[in-house]
Amino acid sequence: MNFLNVDVEVRDSAGLTDLREALEAVAENLSPLYCGAVGDGSWLLSFEVSVDPADDPDAVAAACCAVLERLPAEARARWDAVEDRVFDFGYDAVAESRTAQPMLSVSTLGRLADLGARLAVSVYAHDIVSRETGSPASLPIPAEPPVPSQ
Repeated sequence: MNFLNVDVEVRDSAGLTDLREALEAVAENLSPLYCGAVGDGSWLLSFEVSVDPADDPDAVAAACCAVLERLPAEARARWDAVEDRVFDFGYDAVAESRTAQPMLSVSTLGRLADLGARLAVSVYAHDIVSRETGSPASLPIPAEPPVPSQ
Protein backbone atom coordinates (compact mmCIF):
# COMPACT_ATOMS: atom_id res chain seq x y z
CA MET A 1 0.00 0.00 0.00
CA ASN A 2 1.13 3.51 -0.75
CA PHE A 3 0.02 6.36 1.49
CA LEU A 4 -1.75 9.08 -0.48
CA ASN A 5 -3.19 11.67 1.88
CA VAL A 6 -5.41 12.53 4.81
CA ASP A 7 -8.73 14.14 3.97
CA VAL A 8 -10.52 15.80 6.85
CA GLU A 9 -14.27 15.56 6.30
CA VAL A 10 -16.82 17.53 8.28
CA ARG A 11 -20.58 16.97 8.01
CA ASP A 12 -23.41 19.01 9.46
CA SER A 13 -27.04 19.90 8.83
CA ALA A 14 -26.09 23.57 8.46
CA GLY A 15 -23.73 25.30 6.05
CA LEU A 16 -19.98 25.03 6.66
CA THR A 17 -18.68 28.02 4.72
CA ASP A 18 -17.88 29.88 7.94
CA LEU A 19 -15.70 27.01 9.15
CA ARG A 20 -13.94 26.74 5.77
CA GLU A 21 -13.16 30.46 5.85
CA ALA A 22 -11.79 30.22 9.41
CA LEU A 23 -9.58 27.29 8.42
CA GLU A 24 -8.25 29.12 5.37
CA ALA A 25 -7.44 32.13 7.58
CA VAL A 26 -5.21 30.09 9.92
CA ALA A 27 -3.45 27.84 7.39
CA GLU A 28 -1.65 28.71 4.18
CA ASN A 29 -1.10 25.02 3.46
CA LEU A 30 -4.81 24.16 3.53
CA SER A 31 -6.44 22.85 0.35
CA PRO A 32 -10.24 22.88 0.47
CA LEU A 33 -11.54 19.98 -1.61
CA TYR A 34 -15.27 20.61 -1.29
CA CYS A 35 -17.62 22.79 0.69
CA GLY A 36 -21.30 22.58 -0.05
CA ALA A 37 -24.54 20.70 0.15
CA VAL A 38 -24.59 16.96 -0.48
CA GLY A 39 -27.41 14.76 -1.74
CA ASP A 40 -28.89 13.87 1.63
CA GLY A 41 -29.59 17.49 2.53
CA SER A 42 -26.55 17.83 4.78
CA TRP A 43 -23.39 19.84 4.22
CA LEU A 44 -19.88 18.57 3.65
CA LEU A 45 -16.56 20.33 4.10
CA SER A 46 -13.52 18.34 2.97
CA PHE A 47 -9.94 19.56 3.04
CA GLU A 48 -6.31 18.46 3.00
CA VAL A 49 -3.21 20.01 4.51
CA SER A 50 -0.01 19.97 2.46
CA VAL A 51 3.00 18.59 4.30
CA ASP A 52 6.58 18.03 3.17
CA PRO A 53 7.29 15.15 3.06
CA ALA A 54 3.76 13.96 2.48
CA ASP A 55 4.62 10.26 2.75
CA ASP A 56 4.25 10.03 6.54
CA PRO A 57 0.64 9.53 7.70
CA ASP A 58 1.48 10.62 11.25
CA ALA A 59 3.09 13.88 10.09
CA VAL A 60 0.16 14.70 7.81
CA ALA A 61 -2.42 13.92 10.52
CA ALA A 62 -0.43 16.00 13.03
CA ALA A 63 -0.37 18.92 10.56
CA CYS A 64 -4.17 18.67 10.17
CA CYS A 65 -4.52 18.68 13.97
CA ALA A 66 -2.28 21.74 14.22
CA VAL A 67 -4.48 23.69 11.80
CA LEU A 68 -7.62 22.82 13.76
CA GLU A 69 -5.95 23.63 17.08
CA ARG A 70 -5.15 27.15 15.79
CA LEU A 71 -8.79 27.98 15.13
CA PRO A 72 -10.07 31.01 17.04
CA ALA A 73 -12.55 30.23 19.83
CA GLU A 74 -15.70 30.88 17.78
CA ALA A 75 -14.54 28.69 14.88
CA ARG A 76 -13.37 25.98 17.28
CA ALA A 77 -16.81 26.01 18.90
CA ARG A 78 -18.30 25.55 15.41
CA TRP A 79 -15.94 22.58 14.80
CA ASP A 80 -16.95 21.07 18.14
CA ALA A 81 -20.66 21.48 17.30
CA VAL A 82 -20.70 19.78 13.89
CA GLU A 83 -22.41 16.41 13.57
CA ASP A 84 -19.41 14.42 12.32
CA ARG A 85 -15.64 14.88 11.99
CA VAL A 86 -13.47 12.30 10.21
CA PHE A 87 -9.78 12.03 9.41
CA ASP A 88 -9.78 9.75 6.35
CA PHE A 89 -6.39 8.19 5.58
CA GLY A 90 -6.16 7.32 1.89
CA TYR A 91 -4.02 4.51 0.53
CA ASP A 92 -3.45 3.16 -2.96
CA ALA A 93 -3.35 -0.64 -2.97
CA VAL A 94 -0.77 -1.79 -5.46
CA ALA A 95 0.05 -5.38 -6.34
CA GLU A 96 3.82 -4.92 -6.05
CA SER A 97 3.81 -3.60 -2.51
CA ARG A 98 4.14 -5.63 0.64
CA THR A 99 1.80 -5.45 3.57
CA ALA A 100 2.02 -2.06 5.22
CA GLN A 101 1.33 -1.12 8.79
CA PRO A 102 0.70 2.61 8.81
CA MET A 103 1.28 3.91 12.29
CA LEU A 104 0.05 6.91 14.19
CA SER A 105 1.85 8.07 17.30
CA VAL A 106 0.11 8.09 20.67
CA SER A 107 0.42 11.87 20.63
CA THR A 108 -1.38 12.20 17.29
CA LEU A 109 -4.09 9.74 18.35
CA GLY A 110 -4.63 11.84 21.49
CA ARG A 111 -4.92 15.00 19.41
CA LEU A 112 -7.52 13.33 17.16
CA ALA A 113 -9.48 12.31 20.24
CA ASP A 114 -9.25 15.83 21.69
CA LEU A 115 -10.67 17.14 18.41
CA GLY A 116 -13.56 14.67 18.63
CA ALA A 117 -12.64 13.16 15.26
CA ARG A 118 -13.21 9.65 14.00
CA LEU A 119 -10.55 7.84 12.00
CA ALA A 120 -11.26 6.17 8.67
CA VAL A 121 -9.04 4.37 6.18
CA SER A 122 -9.84 4.33 2.46
CA VAL A 123 -7.96 1.84 0.29
CA TYR A 124 -8.26 2.45 -3.43
CA ALA A 125 -7.95 -0.89 -5.20
CA HIS A 126 -8.25 0.27 -8.81
CA ASP A 127 -4.99 -1.33 -9.90
CA ILE A 128 -4.99 -4.61 -7.95
CA VAL A 129 -4.11 -7.63 -10.08
CA SER A 130 -4.81 -11.19 -9.00
CA ARG A 131 -1.59 -13.11 -8.34
CA GLU A 132 -3.31 -16.34 -9.41
CA THR A 133 -4.73 -15.23 -12.75
CA GLY A 134 -2.79 -12.06 -13.63
CA SER A 135 -6.07 -10.32 -14.39
CA PRO A 136 -7.71 -7.48 -12.50
CA ALA A 137 -8.89 -8.55 -9.08
CA SER A 138 -12.02 -7.30 -7.42
CA LEU A 139 -12.36 -6.65 -3.74
CA PRO A 140 -15.66 -6.58 -1.89
CA ILE A 141 -16.89 -3.09 -1.14
CA PRO A 142 -18.02 -2.81 2.48
CA ALA A 143 -21.21 -1.04 3.45
CA GLU A 144 -20.88 2.48 4.79
CA PRO A 145 -20.50 2.39 8.58
CA PRO A 146 -23.21 4.16 10.53
CA VAL A 147 -22.39 7.67 11.72
CA PRO A 148 -22.32 7.56 15.52
CA SER A 149 -24.85 9.73 17.30
CA GLN A 150 -23.55 12.32 19.68
